[in-house]
Amino acid sequence: YNPNGIFEVCALSPVPVEGGLQFASVVAGETSSCGLTPTGAAYCWGAGGILGDSTTQSSATPVAVAGGHVFRELAKPGATGTCGRDVDGAVYCWGENYHGVLGIGQEVRLELCGWLADNPYLRSHPPPDDWCYCTDTPQRLSALPGPAREVVAAGFTVCATLESGAVW
Repeated sequence: YNPNGIFEVCALSPVPVEGGLQFASVVAGETSSCGLTPTGAAYCWGAGGILGDSTTQSSATPVAVAGGHVFRELAKPGATGTCGRDVDGAVYCWGENYHGVLGIGQEVRLELCGWLADNPYLRSHPPPDDWCYCTDTPQRLSALPGPAREVVAAGFTVCATLESGAVW
């Protein structure tokens, strides 16, 4: 943890990702990274509560994303969220839902992100309800009216192009 209480691992030169996995693609955010194996399994590593593994534990080595989904692609909206499109075109997101950036709604109160829950300042000064709450398992974007052919992210936005050509 750095002086602000945030989990981080820093290196002055490239270092290999441990764990012995092979990845077909990798996406990186501010406090976590995720990789997609050639068979479509997603793994994430970094700060706890946003890895999609149903825990709030941080991990320097890749951990399997919960749910057994087979993904075609991953995208990183915001600094600490991840979304994936599965082989059937369904889109799932997990991690930090900063002001609803993941598109999963806020019908259920999500837990405070593990990496922020460990921050001494935030324990005594909790953020507003919609500020930084997380889901530690993939949540389906059920509002999409059909299968997606692509999911992209930039800044604090995630978009999906449906097979129909419509963009959501």
